[in-house]
Amino acid sequence: MINKPFIKGALLTVGLILLNQVVIQYWLYQKQEDSRVINLAGRQRMLSQRLHAELIRSDTDETNKNLKLELFTEWKKQHDALLNGSDLFEINGITNDTIRAALQDVNMYILTIEPYISVEHLTSAELRKVSNNQLAFLEDMELIVDDLEKVSKVKLKTIVIIEILLAIISVIVLLLEIRFIYQKVATD
Repeated sequence: MINKPFIKGALLTVGLILLNQVVIQYWLYQKQEDSRVINLAGRQRMLSQRLHAELIRSDTDETNKNLKLELFTEWKKQHDALLNGSDLFEINGITNDTIRAALQDVNMYILTIEPYISVEHLTSAELRKVSNNQLAFLEDMELIVDDLEKVSKVKLKTIVIIEILLAIISVIVLLLEIRFIYQKVATD
């Protein structure tokens, strides 16, 4: 017949393993989301540059018009996803207040470009305004991406510390179980 302390010890071990896995899986999911957010923020810069190049070209053909609209729509959609989250991009909205505020400020660059999307030929003054706008956007997004990476690194350090602590606690509990439960059961 199996004795009760043995069963309790086995259940405690299984519980610790499950707790470790739940915590580890949660943090791995968080890390994966951080990667998607940083990637999306980086793509914002790429879309901005591609759109800028198309606006400078100012071709009048239908392909260029459609490409400008497509790039702008995607840029806007990705920016909205960073702020509010998106099932499509599998991310939650940015919750860090500083980064969120910076993203909201950057929204003005997107709004500034919107009127020029349908313009066929930009004047020199309009081109200068668009170029200055895009340059400022790129600079601000670079700072935002840097901040996102810093936050992600802090989370990673937290994950490592929590995993180490959970491993230490698990080993201590297992050693105590061996000493006070399993060794006692084996000698009885």
